[in-house]
Amino acid sequence: MVVKIDISHIPDNLKAVILNGIETDEDNSEIDTKESDYNNSNPNNNIVTLNNENNIRRAKQKIKDILIKKRIREYVAVDHDKEENMILILKKNHAEKFGIYHCPHCGMAFDSEIQLSTHQRIHYLI
Repeated sequence: MVVKIDISHIPDNLKAVILNGIETDEDNSEIDTKESDYNNSNPNNNIVTLNNENNIRRAKQKIKDILIKKRIREYVAVDHDKEENMILILKKNHAEKFGIYHCPHCGMAFDSEIQLSTHQRIHYLI
């Protein structure tokens, strides 16, 4: 199984940061480079394929870790609703329209703002 990451919804400067983070990850020795060379005129080239990744949760956590490490708080990684092995990187407010709320500290996803607020309080107590 391969995991695909849709980076078409993020600006070019952040695409480079995400791609660099994926490529420098020691677990990802085999990335489909022809697809990671994106081009705005062809939306199909905005898909990064992780050939050696067999767990979508682990791949999504790697993306979240990159976003947190690089302090990119306005974008989050979510599962694609129609394609099984695809991760979307969206603006946080777009993900919230779908009812997915993310913690900016650890990237954990919640179903409501109340759950997120309670979780964030724990970060401040620790």
